[in-house]
Amino acid sequence: APNGWSSPLVMIDNPKSVQSSDLFVDEEIFISWTVSNDSRMDINQLFFVDLYFDDFFLSRWHIAGLKSKSWVSLIDWEGLKNHVKATTGSHLLKLVIDPTDWVAETDETDNVYEIAIEWLSDTLQLNGGDQLVGKLPDLVPVTPKQWEGTIIASSYSGAVVNGSLSVRDTTYISYAFKNAGSISIPENVWVHLYLDDVLLVQTGGAGLLAEQTVEGSEWPGLFDTVNILPGRHTLRLELDPNDLITEADEGNNSIEQTFTWGKDHVETKP
Repeated sequence: APNGWSSPLVMIDNPKSVQSSDLFVDEEIFISWTVSNDSRMDINQLFFVDLYFDDFFLSRWHIAGLKSKSWVSLIDWEGLKNHVKATTGSHLLKLVIDPTDWVAETDETDNVYEIAIEWLSDTLQLNGGDQLVGKLPDLVPVTPKQWEGTIIASSYSGAVVNGSLSVRDTTYISYAFKNAGSISIPENVWVHLYLDDVLLVQTGGAGLLAEQTVEGSEWPGLFDTVNILPGRHTLRLELDPNDLITEADEGNNSIEQTFTWGKDHVETKP
């Protein structure tokens, strides 16, 4: 860690500080991290840095290369409570460097750093059983009219049916979901897309009306995120992956589908 930092990953309640402190669930939380390139070679390509809280994904940062023996840091990120519920007790904060293995390294075993967090409370909190029981939202994957399925993967932009795929052509991925519950969702709604259990992208929006459907815009970034070989791979969609939203049914938030990528170019769209 740089001089003055208590560790490479710090979670505090005081902005501009890089020293660990007591944490209370009712206070603002600030997270800072720093990553170094300890080798004698520059990193001249894009790589990612991911942040997790109790194995719940929080956010991803894009790092456009890093010089030899240099640092890149993030100071005072305030987004934790937008992604997870604040609960007292012991927690784990984890930083993962190059999670999609873009960078060939001399040591691939030192890319994860974790710190234990004790989240305290200075006020009386209600237990889940003390909350009023009533109507709840319900996030579910859906298949819109004219779509072949909930997840669409095609080499053709604008497709609503799955098409031939190739590792040599851009893959366009779309998905859809809705709030099937009888009340609106005021909280942020986060969506994760995975390929073979590797997180590709997180998207999100502020709230969702009852019975409102969202058709995710095309995402063309597959080959900018992971190295993919020809063959069968599984795309998985997860809704509210960090359980930020209390739902009528917590068991219907995920769907997955297997696709095959070939090695030759796909024919031009007819």
